[in-house]
Amino acid sequence: MIKEKLLKRLRYLYLLEFFNTLFLPFVFVINCYVRNEQVGINSIVVMTLNGFILLQGSYLWLKVSRHLRNNGSLSFIPTFKKLKLINIGLIIGTGLLLWFYPFKGTWDKYGSIIFFSLGILEYINYFHLQLIYDHKNDLKYLIKYQKIKKAKLKEFLVSSKN
Repeated sequence: MIKEKLLKRLRYLYLLEFFNTLFLPFVFVINCYVRNEQVGINSIVVMTLNGFILLQGSYLWLKVSRHLRNNGSLSFIPTFKKLKLINIGLIIGTGLLLWFYPFKGTWDKYGSIIFFSLGILEYINYFHLQLIYDHKNDLKYLIKYQKIKKAKLKEFLVSSKN
């Protein structure tokens, strides 16, 4: 019963992350179109970065779900070790782009900053610290121990070193 609830939650997580990969940029572009604002290269690059990290989250929860369902190995861990390094490079490169490349307008500027911030927060949430506490068990942990949990992927990466 507990395993089924966990599998259901993981399914919700990987579908939600995948949905947000497409939905958030769509909403931003529609808002720009309605306001007659241009979507600049900054926004496009930052939305791509954010989507790339969200896809990683979707893939992570899908693989964890399959791992639990089939009692399989954690064969996806080497992929995430490489992705962690790639993400750092992409975040630095995107930050430099935002710093040096001019924005097309107000929405391009604020949208870029918001999506860049979301991308960094998603990266931290997956690879370092759990930042999202949207489940009652997560909230109970936070209240009981009064500290932020390590990200699940970080636990996998550390356990795979042994």
